[in-house]
Amino acid sequence: MLGKLLLPVHTKNAIRKSTLQVSPGYSDADQIGIIFKYLNDEHYEKVLSFIRQIQIDKKEVTTLAFFPKKEATSQYRIPRYSTDNLSVWGKLTSEEIDLFLTRNFDFLINLDTESHEFVDNILSRANAKCKIGHFMVERKDFYQLMIHIDPSTDFEVFLDKIYFYIKKLRANA
Repeated sequence: MLGKLLLPVHTKNAIRKSTLQVSPGYSDADQIGIIFKYLNDEHYEKVLSFIRQIQIDKKEVTTLAFFPKKEATSQYRIPRYSTDNLSVWGKLTSEEIDLFLTRNFDFLINLDTESHEFVDNILSRANAKCKIGHFMVERKDFYQLMIHIDPSTDFEVFLDKIYFYIKKLRANA
């Protein structure tokens, strides 16, 4: 499919065009974006728990999830997209994606511990003062904060580390 071949080109262009912004501290942040790839129901429940933890801190959380198969998503109540949203020209578009990309996030957190081209594309196009994700040397252009965990570590430990570090963030003005 031509679209799948063009998607990485659009992602690299979006990264190149992004600019470094002044990021607030967590206590001053209002808008938190969370993006992730659906893996299974247990993983999904852990993500929802993480979202609730941030909402307890009185932050507005906007999510976008990539589901590999569109037909399997009707039971989930979060904004999502799938491979069906990829055009022949390599552009990901949907009402959910467009809404997510219009937001101005203080922090945008990618919960994936592995790279995924569909998530990377949205991440590269999103407007955020501080992007946070799993440490991977080849992803250094994507994030302002990268968190390292051993690949065999439980996903909940990764979520706990993210929460620990974002709570420590102070304004970088």
